[in-house]
Amino acid sequence: MELSPPDAKRFWKLMHSVLLWVNRRHGLAPGVETPQAFKGLPDDRKFRIRRTLFDDLDGLAQYVAANPDGFPPEDLEIVRSWRNRVEGKFFVERFLRKHAIFIDRQDVYGVVGLIDPIEDLLAGFPKPAYVSAILLPFKGLIVIDGLLEPHFVSVGGGIRRSLAETYRRATLNGRIITSLPPTSPTPAPAPKPSKKWAQAFRGLLDKAESWKAGKGDPKVLAPTLNLAKACLALGECAGDPQAGLPSLWERYDDCRRKLTTVFRTLSRLEP
Repeated sequence: MELSPPDAKRFWKLMHSVLLWVNRRHGLAPGVETPQAFKGLPDDRKFRIRRTLFDDLDGLAQYVAANPDGFPPEDLEIVRSWRNRVEGKFFVERFLRKHAIFIDRQDVYGVVGLIDPIEDLLAGFPKPAYVSAILLPFKGLIVIDGLLEPHFVSVGGGIRRSLAETYRRATLNGRIITSLPPTSPTPAPAPKPSKKWAQAFRGLLDKAESWKAGKGDPKVLAPTLNLAKACLALGECAGDPQAGLPSLWERYDDCRRKLTTVFRTLSRLEP
């Protein structure tokens, strides 16, 4: 996903204004006074100007106070919000319809492109891509600042699996950061708890109480029946809105023990 054309135009209007102001203050690229001239600079000069901007965040406050281009208050507030930037190296783990997933250790960000989707900017780089980036807030979203620096690194299977697990954990627990500074998500109204699944599993468990292997049954049947009962108990716990995580883990561990018994029985059987 990328910004709408009007929003992208607004972002670049503000960003170019700030970068040109920083350039004039510090004399980093003499004679560069317009966005077109800035775009024509070599990348290393652009990075130097951008580095100067974000190394001195007091400069943002000074820019807002000076307001050299006469922007309205709502535009100045956007610039002021950039003090909440997040800077570092990230793995771009996957591309979703709403945003690209940037991962820095255990922090997972949903990041939107400016003019082009981030996936297009990283075409030709191995996935997951490893990039240096500055993430900025913009109108309730997180965007890159316009300068994305990919690194050619080889990512092994272990790192891929770890990144995918980090993403899944963040998704499951509602921890994907989509605004800066991060805020605790407002929980949606919880639906009325239902115990229909817990009751359904309880009904099956009641019937399962009579399941017993006889002398003439296969040797593996008895531990298999015990495994089935343990799985039904786990299902009852999973369907109970009041069941806590410790109870779920307890039922899960019981299932694992019963499964191990089935495995050992099968391993001991001779053809």
